[in-house]
Amino acid sequence: MDGHFTCAITGCQQPALRMPDGSDGFCEEHMAMAPAIHRQRFLTVTRRLQSLREIWNNEARYDGIVGDGRYLKLAHATCCAEEALDKAAQRLTLAILASQANPAVVPRENVRQRA
Repeated sequence: MDGHFTCAITGCQQPALRMPDGSDGFCEEHMAMAPAIHRQRFLTVTRRLQSLREIWNNEARYDGIVGDGRYLKLAHATCCAEEALDKAAQRLTLAILASQANPAVVPRENVRQRA
C-alpha cells in the first residue's frame, strides 16, 4: 500500500493508504470504528494480496514459479486473494457504515464483562 489517497467511505476526505488492488483504502478514524475481527481480516487479506503481487513483480521469483510449473497455482491464489479482499472491504465498509448509523452501539471488544 503506497501513497496517500482519500478514504473509501463516501464523504470522508481524510487521507488513506491505497490498497494493493489500486482502490482507496480507509482512514484511521473509520478503521477504528469497525469491529476488530473485520479490521484483522481486512489487513490479513491485504498483506496476502500484496505478497502475491510482489511475486508477479519480481522477475526472478516469477520465472522460478513458471519454471516449476506452478503458474496456474499462482494465478489462482492471486484471483482468490483479490476476491477475498473485495469481500473483506465490503464487510469493513458495512461495519463502518453501521457504526456511523448507530453510534450508541459499542463493539463487543470494547464492552466490559459483568461479574
